[in-house]
Amino acid sequence: MGLVGCPDCGKQLSDQAAQCIHCGRPMEMSPRHGTSSNAVKAGHQRAKWRYEAGNAIGIVGVLFSFWVMLASFPLGILLLLASAGFGIWLAYFS
Repeated sequence: MGLVGCPDCGKQLSDQAAQCIHCGRPMEMSPRHGTSSNAVKAGHQRAKWRYEAGNAIGIVGVLFSFWVMLASFPLGILLLLASAGFGIWLAYFS
């Protein structure tokens, strides 16, 4: 925590202050103190990727499971539950 000068009144105040305690001028937060828009965008991209990957794994797994069910019904059901469960977990809970 350091001191900075207010651009309006020139008096010293904390670099973490939201506004000048002397004149009331709003202070801009530096990127290290505020939420970085790049960090928010990166978090959104990761969430979007997980959602899309989970949906794709679930859909492909379900389609593959129906094909396997033609040869072996119990194995197809097992694959259906496993792929759908993993896809839902990846898309919504990870």
